[in-house]
Amino acid sequence: MDFLRSKGIPIPEVYAYSYTPENEAGTEYMLIEYVEGTDLSEVWFNLEKKEIDSLMDQLAKLESIMMSISFPAGGSIYYATDLKQLFGSEGIPLEGENQDTPLHKQAKPIPPQKERFCLGPDVSIPLWYGKREKMDSFRGPCTSCSPTISSASP
Repeated sequence: MDFLRSKGIPIPEVYAYSYTPENEAGTEYMLIEYVEGTDLSEVWFNLEKKEIDSLMDQLAKLESIMMSISFPAGGSIYYATDLKQLFGSEGIPLEGENQDTPLHKQAKPIPPQKERFCLGPDVSIPLWYGKREKMDSFRGPCTSCSPTISSASP
C-alpha cells in the first residue's frame, strides 16, 4: 500500500504494522487510515452521464499510473529491512520512488529511500496454498523464468 502511495495512487495511509505475531498484540496486524465514503454500488444507477464519464476518466488515470510502473523482476514487494529480517537475504531494489510521501507514524523505522522497497519471494496465495507450502522451491525474486522451471522439473 505504501509503495502505491509513493507512486501517487490515493491509498489509505498505513500507520503501523507487524508481519509477525511476536509483538504485544500477539498477532500480525496493520493499522490503516479510515477513509469515509460511499460504496459506488449504492449510487451508480443514480449518476448522470457526465458524472459517470468523470468517474471513468479518474479510474483510467489511476490505472494508467499503475500500469506504467515497471519492475526489474517478478516477486512480491517488501520493505527492504523487513525482507532482510524475514528471509535473511536482500531483494532486488526498486528504483525511482517518490520521496514526498513517507509512511508516517510507522512502528518500524523508515529505511533510506533508495532502498526502501524491494522485490523478494512471491507470496501470492496460489503459490503457497496446501501442499505447496511445504515444498522446498525457489519463489523468487525471478529475473527470468529459467530458475523456476528448472527447479520444478526432475
